[in-house]
Amino acid sequence: MSGSNPSLHNITRAIDAIEEASIGTAIYNAETQSYVISEARKRRRQIEDEEEQNEQLVNSNNNRLVDGSDEISVVGHELSLMQITRTFGLSVYNKGFKAATPFQRNLMELCLNSIVDIDSNQLFKILDIGPEAHKALKIVYKNESLVMPALSDYLVGLFRQSEKLDGTKKRQHFVCASFDSYHDDKKRLEIIGSIYKNLTTRKKILESWRTLSEWSSIVKIWSDLFEVAFEETNVELIWGDTLNDKLKVDLRLCLRYENKDYDIANIEFKKNSKNRNLVVEDEVKVLIEGKSIANKLVNIYNMDFEESKKIKVLTGQIVGLRGMLKELTIVAPGAYVAQSFGKTIKYPISDDKLKLFVEQGLQLIFVFKDHVVREAERLKSRLTEEDNGFGSQSTDEDQGFLKNVWRVKKDAKKFPPVHEDIFQKLI
Repeated sequence: MSGSNPSLHNITRAIDAIEEASIGTAIYNAETQSYVISEARKRRRQIEDEEEQNEQLVNSNNNRLVDGSDEISVVGHELSLMQITRTFGLSVYNKGFKAATPFQRNLMELCLNSIVDIDSNQLFKILDIGPEAHKALKIVYKNESLVMPALSDYLVGLFRQSEKLDGTKKRQHFVCASFDSYHDDKKRLEIIGSIYKNLTTRKKILESWRTLSEWSSIVKIWSDLFEVAFEETNVELIWGDTLNDKLKVDLRLCLRYENKDYDIANIEFKKNSKNRNLVVEDEVKVLIEGKSIANKLVNIYNMDFEESKKIKVLTGQIVGLRGMLKELTIVAPGAYVAQSFGKTIKYPISDDKLKLFVEQGLQLIFVFKDHVVREAERLKSRLTEEDNGFGSQSTDEDQGFLKNVWRVKKDAKKFPPVHEDIFQKLI
């Protein structure tokens, strides 16, 4: 027989290669499958461990009494207001992250921070506090309605003079008047001119406000109002998701002292949103930011409980073309009450609504500005030790009436442990 057939030899080599590849693939697949199964088992054990830990934590929470040192009586209930509030928060917490709806998680976060919005009928209904009991609490803790200061005769006269002018000439009218004005009236006139610019040469912005992104709305509509109002004050406006006590904030109003920013007030912005949960999420977030500011001010001023009740932190939430300011105060040990500060601010979308905005919404922004500036001045005095008599010589124990800030991260998959200070202290 002559030499071997080259074709047959090549075929044999190809078959051997295929068999080797098949064996290699089989080994690889087996190893991969084994790794996947091993990782799945690890993950299952991890989940089981987490569930066991959560169950132990829930059982531990269920066996403990929540703190009731606020002693705020609620008609028809044996528990105090903060006990009712914290108990509801724990009931959602104990369900677990996945079982709770976004709305429940938001309310839980508010309640486990010992914050009650006295104006929220919905919250009191969820807490099973009836209308009469709610009304009784409002009588005690609801402040009198805020009265807006009247416009100066000078501004009233300028509006009267502008009645027959068109939009562009009105803008020129108010901007020119600003050059001959001083202090807050000068700022008001600059803001009015800025609004008329949006109503005339930039009217497409207001016509399409529903589709604007959050930051387009801030930059093109709202930023001028706050920047101009706070010009030539000791308050620094810090824009753009910067941190206040690990909380990201859209607009922080701060005193800058020795290269450090001290928060006085915070404002959150949201574009026009049909998702109510996102609006509630921001509402809760800004109130928690307010609590954080209140705690820090009490600590810096070295206040005891009675003095801490004088602290009033203002916060803001702006959604689309509407804004709402709220004030937060400490009304009892471990009890933070929020309520509306003035009426809803409505950015004007037409000439005929601008004067009403100036009389109400813009005046409210200036009342807000005055409060923040006064607090910044007082804080600066404290920090520079110019006012050594402010605040008592309290100790850490004296400030046990404060409750720690508790926050669920935006990308969280489970709840963090609750703070010990929401429970009664073990003797």
